[in-house]
Amino acid sequence: ENYGPASPFGAVALASGIAAVGYAWLIPETLGNADLPSSASMSRGSSAGSWTKLLRQPSQRAIAAAALANGIGRVAKVVAVPLFATDVLGASPDELGTLFSLWSLGGLVAVGSSGLVVDRLKNVSSDPADAARIVICLSQLGSAAGFFLAVQTHSLQSFAFATGLWSIGFGAAAPALETFTQSRAPPSATAEALALPKSIGDLVFIIGPASLGFANTLVPGGGMLVSAFVSVAASVAFWINSGGGTLGGSSTSGVSSSSSSSDPSE
Repeated sequence: ENYGPASPFGAVALASGIAAVGYAWLIPETLGNADLPSSASMSRGSSAGSWTKLLRQPSQRAIAAAALANGIGRVAKVVAVPLFATDVLGASPDELGTLFSLWSLGGLVAVGSSGLVVDRLKNVSSDPADAARIVICLSQLGSAAGFFLAVQTHSLQSFAFATGLWSIGFGAAAPALETFTQSRAPPSATAEALALPKSIGDLVFIIGPASLGFANTLVPGGGMLVSAFVSVAASVAFWINSGGGTLGGSSTSGVSSSSSSSDPSE
């Protein structure tokens, strides 16, 4: 708002340059001082055929549904939400930036809280994935409710509250989904199973922006409504399909959701 539309790009370019310097001189992996996975082990996660076989299992279809909802929500955050805030509510660049900061804060709090809840609930269940199932479904329903409410708002303050609810649900789902994915990863295809949510998220980010942008041209806030409907459908599909075990037998226990690599700013 103060330095022109090009200033954020300059800030990102500067941050990228600083990161590049760090990678070049400070990070052990890029200095060749760390033990890296062999090419054979790294290639395990790139087999489309393995994923096809993996998705025959109900628990892996449940993971795919949850990852799809998370991906659509992330796309809505960067496409549909800013469009509604500026076009309908008249948010300024400064106000929009403040909203993004609030969403990041809500996600940060939710990630830690979700990990603690999953860890506590795991102690009262024979299956460590049961706690993650509950958290994932409730989180996705909460994020859907946030977007449904956001479309009905007429002020920036109420919009911030509604989208804040979405950010909490979105953030809480991430570590729980990681815990569930790890607990249901089959021993014979662990790499493929762990890579599945990330790959689905990347695919959604290719086709999602155009789809949600088109939905916004049809109805103000249409992109958020699409994301909300997908979250509700994914929550139902996840609950129905997530009760089974792994391909190879029993699930893996002792997985801590607090180690989630989710970025709450996304």
